[in-house]
Amino acid sequence: MISLPRLLFAGLALAATGLHAASFEPLDIGELSSRAEQIFVGTVEASTSGRAFTGQVVTDFTFVDVEPIKGADGASRLDVRMLGGTAGETTVSIAGAPTFRIGERYVVFIQGNGRVMFPTLGGPAGIYPVRPDPLTGQQKVFEYGGRPLTALAFGDSPPSRPKDLAAPDYGPAAEPMALEAFVAEIRKRIAQ
Repeated sequence: MISLPRLLFAGLALAATGLHAASFEPLDIGELSSRAEQIFVGTVEASTSGRAFTGQVVTDFTFVDVEPIKGADGASRLDVRMLGGTAGETTVSIAGAPTFRIGERYVVFIQGNGRVMFPTLGGPAGIYPVRPDPLTGQQKVFEYGGRPLTALAFGDSPPSRPKDLAAPDYGPAAEPMALEAFVAEIRKRIAQ
């Protein structure tokens, strides 16, 4: 059991570092594509938590089977460092902050990896889970909140609030975009 003075000290320490709920700038695919230093498709193989040289608790997510789209040329493995995790007896969790799951495949838009608390551009807007279609096996793309990614146009912003992440209660389920089509659209926006 944690003592009250220890709990108060931990609360004051978190308040002093400015760790509150995370909020992120909503970005459309064009903005994500142009602003990202790296864009890649990869599968999370492992996550390792520890302390950065600054003393902050961080987690390094190791991606394998990396398919570079922008700025990750030649890399077959990449690490993405995010604020939060567990180091010893200290656990840091930030409400609203995006994360990755081991074994899952993603399209990831990165800026400032190792230099900023959350290098995924737009927070969850820079993370797109990729899942196989159960009938065809074709790789399909989803928004971070789980909705199928169905279309891309300039000015289309991924959902930025939790209520936007909920699927509507009406109509047929939308068919998610194929990974190949999504990557082609990203490359088109990078070229513009």
